[in-house]
Amino acid sequence: MYEDVKSYIGKVEKSLKANREAMKLINMGIDYERYSKFNSLIPTIHQTVSGKYTIIWTRSNLMIEEAVFCVNFVIETAINLQQRL
Repeated sequence: MYEDVKSYIGKVEKSLKANREAMKLINMGIDYERYSKFNSLIPTIHQTVSGKYTIIWTRSNLMIEEAVFCVNFVIETAINLQQRL
């Protein structure tokens, strides 16, 4: 039973963290739906203790349309954030 409660608390904490991150993006004026799509297309990057970076691709290849979407998302988001300053 203790493990069930511990697991439940972990899931609630993870959900709250995701909600906080979403609210930060929305407060900055970033379209969360487009951000989620962008985030699903880009690799995960980790920095090791030695300072080197590890890139983990969750997809084997990216379609041209998806790459164009990512580039446009970054440019449009940068422009929108700049305008908010």
